[in-house]
Amino acid sequence: MSRVPILGFLISLTCAQGLLASNPNDVNFSLQLTRDTRLYHLGEPVEFEISYASESEHKYMVSAGRPSPELRSVTLRLSPSETALDLDVLRQCAGFAGSHLSSGPQYLSLKPISVRADLQDWYRFQKPGHYSLTATSVEVWRAKSIDEGGGQEYLTLESNSVEFDILPTDPSWEAEELGKILHDLEGASVPGVLSRAQYRLALLDTPESVQKSIDLFLSKAYPEKYAYFNTLSSSFRIDLIIPALEKALSNPDVSPSGVLELLSDLQVRKQLGFPQILQGDERARAQCEERSKLREEYLAKDNALLLARIARSSGPLQSESIYEVWRNAENGAANGGSTPQSLTQLRLTALSVAENLHPDQQTQLLITLWKNLPHEQLLPLIHDLAPEGTIDAFRLWCEGWPGECSEAILSGALKPGTRISTPVVLLTSESEHPELDPVLNAALTNPAMLQDSLESVRTAAVVLRAGSRELLPAVDNVLTQSNASKRFNCQVQGYFLGYLFRVAPEHAQSRMGESLQDEKCGSQFFHILNTVRPSEGILPVAASALNSPDLAIAGKAALFLGEHGPAAVEDLLWLRLDALWNVWHDKPAELRINSPRASLQQQSALLEQSLASALSHAKNWNLTSAERDRLRGGCLTERCQSIAEGKMSLGL
Repeated sequence: MSRVPILGFLISLTCAQGLLASNPNDVNFSLQLTRDTRLYHLGEPVEFEISYASESEHKYMVSAGRPSPELRSVTLRLSPSETALDLDVLRQCAGFAGSHLSSGPQYLSLKPISVRADLQDWYRFQKPGHYSLTATSVEVWRAKSIDEGGGQEYLTLESNSVEFDILPTDPSWEAEELGKILHDLEGASVPGVLSRAQYRLALLDTPESVQKSIDLFLSKAYPEKYAYFNTLSSSFRIDLIIPALEKALSNPDVSPSGVLELLSDLQVRKQLGFPQILQGDERARAQCEERSKLREEYLAKDNALLLARIARSSGPLQSESIYEVWRNAENGAANGGSTPQSLTQLRLTALSVAENLHPDQQTQLLITLWKNLPHEQLLPLIHDLAPEGTIDAFRLWCEGWPGECSEAILSGALKPGTRISTPVVLLTSESEHPELDPVLNAALTNPAMLQDSLESVRTAAVVLRAGSRELLPAVDNVLTQSNASKRFNCQVQGYFLGYLFRVAPEHAQSRMGESLQDEKCGSQFFHILNTVRPSEGILPVAASALNSPDLAIAGKAALFLGEHGPAAVEDLLWLRLDALWNVWHDKPAELRINSPRASLQQQSALLEQSLASALSHAKNWNLTSAERDRLRGGCLTERCQSIAEGKMSLGL
């Protein structure tokens, strides 16, 4: 081994030890690239893996999901950063809703917990060079001891540094990579393979790959084209994209969907460059307002091009053009921009071509026009959307024509292959439909009813809303079998309990008391019934459940009473809270330790918070000043105090 690599290794090791110095000695947070080579082409994924481990069992916990630049639980530092674009600048002045799929809290152990991501989600490289990467994580926490005051301490962990090189442009590699991407795009039958190919196309960002993205964006139908919308919106080659989009707006043979918004965004970037002030700076708002105003100006100009082509279009493409012009006008009006005097006529025109639009576009048209046009004019569009099972269409249908809507839902919900979902069934008004008894009886006696499947849940929802009293024995039998076999089909059981409270309230009370003993579903029934069918008949069950040995059930019962109970139940809630305080008044610090969720301490703390929330946020009574002081003064946990002070509440 030569002297230079050895020296470089020693320097790298010294730097890594310096970075790790702030980490606890018994926690290891490491970063590594997932490939053996440290050489990457421009436009190639740079995948990395971060790992958490600890030699101290059951001391530290982590909620490790795929790192995301938007959530900032894991941040990356790239050096040098001047030759790479921080993608945060592309997210300035635009809302973003990130998702974070994690495995749930896990204790760290000697076996590493690892997650992977791609550096190109954070940075896009503009030039070749030698780079180093370091990660910071705030995903790990530990429970503080009683002597420390309880609660959680989140750690700021620093990783080791990894180094790699971005190679100079290589036309032969770029051509080969584009060929592979196009092969995957044309032949992909698995969604994951297709989305991966679309992502690689976005990273490549060569003139040839961008031209292919433009062609795909302009040729694909709505909504498939929006994958390429994202590709083009993050491209550096806007001088190639903008002319192509301007030409497409005037071409009556090209779908205009998404062109207006993409074009205006890129035109703003061409004139003003990337945003220079990141969020958190007090000047960021002024920057975003300037960009928004300029975007509206470009939208107006681009909209004129689209308007001019409508007369030269026909069929579905003309309908899409009308839809885009209408949508742009509605967005401008909603954002305080100029509103065309002909907007009312434009709405009617868009409605007249709705049959040529994609169901997603039809749904957006319906939701927006519901606020602006007589509802009777929208009923044909609702009828067109209903076979798709679109919940927004059914929601508005049931709002405007409840009887007709309910009949259509119930007649279709039990048919094989129906697209009507359980949430749609729950939109129906409550009434008995004996004509459905034969079909429902057959379903209730089918062993598949005991399974927690989409079909069984939908059938249970139909019984809840429309089952007649004649179904009572069959429903009772399903509940008995579910409890005996411990099938844990919680939603099905909850809906059947709701049915019982509709047709036989006293029997339902007894049956629910038994069902609360279910070790898995018991704590869910108050939530389910609160969502689909709260009733006065449930109140005695909830009052009795306040003293359940299962503290999770007691907490849910308290919240149900706070939501639906009369003022008379306030005394019951105080009695239960006083009893809890008497148990823990000599050892309140134990409730402040973040112990495992199933522990007595954790369950007791949650019960205190549920009781406090039920008392202080009740729907049918208000605490006096003296009662609120009593609650605040008696609270054993910080969250209880926050609830008593009105800063937060718990929901069912």
